[in-house]
Amino acid sequence: MEKIVFALVMALSMTACGGSGGGGNGGSNGSGNDGGNEGDNSSGYNISFSPPPLDPNMATIDGDKPDHEFSVGDRIDIYWSFVSIEKDGNPVESPVLYTAKVYLSEDEELIEEESSLLISSECSIPNLGFKYHCDVHASYRCVYDENAQMTCVSFSDEEGEGYENYGVHTMDMSTFLDTTPKAGYAHYEVCLKEYSNICDSFKHEVFLNGPEYSVMAAQ
Repeated sequence: MEKIVFALVMALSMTACGGSGGGGNGGSNGSGNDGGNEGDNSSGYNISFSPPPLDPNMATIDGDKPDHEFSVGDRIDIYWSFVSIEKDGNPVESPVLYTAKVYLSEDEELIEEESSLLISSECSIPNLGFKYHCDVHASYRCVYDENAQMTCVSFSDEEGEGYENYGVHTMDMSTFLDTTPKAGYAHYEVCLKEYSNICDSFKHEVFLNGPEYSVMAAQ
C-alpha cells in the first residue's frame, strides 16, 4: 500500500513550529494528525495536511520489510501529497510561505530539543522557484548509511542545481540510535512563516535497524 501511495504522489509531483493541538485521529500504528492551529488565530489563516491515505509518509523500495521499517543502505522517500492553506475558510490566492520540519524522536509527543531534526525546509504556495523546494507537495530522498547518518535532499535539487544551498541535510543519528534496533516516531510539522503559531502536525511510528542489519546482509 505504501508503494502504491508513493507512486501516486510522484505522479502528481516530483518536486520537505510545533503545533500540537486537539485530539488526534491516531490508529493502531500510532499515526495521526496531532495538530490543528494553536494560540491566537485572529489572522484567519489555517494550514493543514491532507487526511489519510494522502497524509505524510516514509517508504522504501529497498528490501522486503514491513512498512516504516528501515535498514542501513536503504533509500527512504519522505513525502506528503497536499498541504492546504486557507484564509477565512477560502483557499489563498496570493503566495504564502510555510516552514516544514521532519523529526525522529523516541517520544510519541514531540519535544524538539530532545529530537533529531531530519528535514527543515521553507516552502511556497504556489511554487516560487527552486529556492523553495516544496509547495503543496513535497518529496525527499534520504540515504541511511553505515556511519549512522541520514542524508536527505529534495527531489527538485537532486540533479545539482541549488544542491549546495537548498534542501540538503545530513543528520548524525548516533545519539538517537543508542540501541538497535530502535523504535520511535517520525514527526512532521508545517507552520505558516508569517504566523508561526499557526501549524499542523502528523506522526507515525518508525523502526530502524542498526548497522549490523544492512540491506546487503539481508539479501
